[in-house]
Amino acid sequence: MKITKATIKRVLKKLPPESTKYAVRDISFLSCSLFIETHLVSFRKFFNFRGFSIVFFYVRPDGNVVFHRSGSEYDEFSAKVGKRFLCDLKFAKKTASTLIKMTDDIHKFIKKNKTRDDFFNNREYFFKLYRDFFAFHQGVHWPGEYLLQNRNPSNAKKVDKLKKIFDQAYKYNEIVVPNVEKYFSKLRISGFSWDEMNNIASDKKFPGRRSIILLNKQTSIVPNNEARRLDKAIKDNYERYLRSLKKIQGLSVSPGLVTGRVRLVEDLRDLKYCRKGDILVVTQTRPQYNMFIKKVKAIVTNEGGFLCHASILAREFRIPCIVGTKNATRILEYGDLVEVDADKGIVRILK
Repeated sequence: MKITKATIKRVLKKLPPESTKYAVRDISFLSCSLFIETHLVSFRKFFNFRGFSIVFFYVRPDGNVVFHRSGSEYDEFSAKVGKRFLCDLKFAKKTASTLIKMTDDIHKFIKKNKTRDDFFNNREYFFKLYRDFFAFHQGVHWPGEYLLQNRNPSNAKKVDKLKKIFDQAYKYNEIVVPNVEKYFSKLRISGFSWDEMNNIASDKKFPGRRSIILLNKQTSIVPNNEARRLDKAIKDNYERYLRSLKKIQGLSVSPGLVTGRVRLVEDLRDLKYCRKGDILVVTQTRPQYNMFIKKVKAIVTNEGGFLCHASILAREFRIPCIVGTKNATRILEYGDLVEVDADKGIVRILK
């Protein structure tokens, strides 16, 4: 796919800066291609949601992936499924239990299919399993966040009951994606798309770095020089929006009021440089980085809600934490002196 001016215009229309969301993920191109299929197929199949029209995975030169998506479409999905969970506890429990079962099935597959040939012989089963797993992974997380943010006296008992169910399921599956990525890397298949692998020999060599986009129900693989142009256009549009903002605000998930210097981490591999007393500012966190994160003074993330990893870790270690700011890593710079008011969900730049 060639990224023309018209393509960029269509994408920016679907990703207005006030609602666009992006994340940085340490995932492979193969996972990106499967997660695109999740948005096309699995969300509709399991949750009857057809509203995803824009998903863009840009594979950066450092190998990390920038995941651009529409916040308004995710909000619509979260509200629709969250409301169904409130009305149908049986469906909610089934969603959580299915996520747990899929987690076990993926780990069993990895343990059983250790070689490249083993994987190729059983790849269709795995592709479907992993594609559907991501739907349930998202189907527990985002609607669960919607329910917690819309908790009120009339639904409090139901929401609290659902939170316990979802907490257990979400914690159980958090390590799946890192384990799958290690598996893909070991088999040297990370750089292919899932449908390419259905039409190639098991000894096919790495095809080179590409990106992938879902736009108006059409999936296209994009050369990285073209993808870079689109990623830059989205970010430039967002930067113009950020310059109009006066403060950083998010969701308070662990209380406290602290002051400190920003440790900005945009590549999760750099978390090892966190020092005691830092204010960690990051897009999101992962379980494998706990030993580095738990010593910081406060955590501020672009993404997440009550059920995200950063929230759970911060509450466990009593670290002030604000999540879901959307733009903290864009506004704050390394070394900024900031006040983190995690009682009110506000970050103020002091110097």
